[in-house]
Amino acid sequence: MLTALLIDDEQNSTDVLVYDLQHYCPEVSVVGTFENPADAIGFLKEHSVDVVFLDISMPEMSGFDFLEALPSVDFEIVFVTAYEEFALAAFDFYALDYLVKPVAPEKLTRAVERLLTKKKENQKVDYVNIQALLGNLTLMQQDSTSMAIPTQEGYEILKTGDVVLLEADGSYTNVVLKTGDAVLVSRNLKDFERMLPLRKFARIHHSYIINIDYIKKYQKGDGGVVTMTNGKALSVSRANKAKLLTLIRGDF
Repeated sequence: MLTALLIDDEQNSTDVLVYDLQHYCPEVSVVGTFENPADAIGFLKEHSVDVVFLDISMPEMSGFDFLEALPSVDFEIVFVTAYEEFALAAFDFYALDYLVKPVAPEKLTRAVERLLTKKKENQKVDYVNIQALLGNLTLMQQDSTSMAIPTQEGYEILKTGDVVLLEADGSYTNVVLKTGDAVLVSRNLKDFERMLPLRKFARIHHSYIINIDYIKKYQKGDGGVVTMTNGKALSVSRANKAKLLTLIRGDF
């Protein structure tokens, strides 16, 4: 059994979610609902819950402001959002659960199944990734040239303009910087592809994404070869050749 708290400023949305949880997810017991996140903070000081279903866009206090106001987070979070695509990509990147309004019952049940598995396996709440998400969305609002990426120690703020290329390493990605340093991130290239500026970064191969500002030369061929300013020569797949050349021609 999971105990759940629902926070949403729209009573109708809360009523629908309560109904869906009761009918599709009997393993979840709703112990409280709040329209004002500040009231939920007071509740959580006195009570523990397994999961909070958290709306993001609320007038008095956003879902992100609510999380930052808490001294600690010892419960799972399922974000409930009507956010646009870039934010959904951020949720995916940090492997955090989210539901898009209007919430589809089948997606709700899958989210609950994941929560039950985590509880059964005694998995810890991934607060590091929650912090990284908060940092990254703040950066995206204030400075679209920066991003926060999760590391073993926490997360690191990178300027996208400092990234020369990204190289697949199994289910990980090596982010190679203009300094020559590389940061190993436990995310695959597809996750980065959705997060990076499309006008500056190109997927040239199943193993590489490059920053076109760091291309030194392009050599024609079946797909071709690009040489980066750090001297690394990379093959371009035939499927990605046209898109790369379009970006290069538009940049020079």
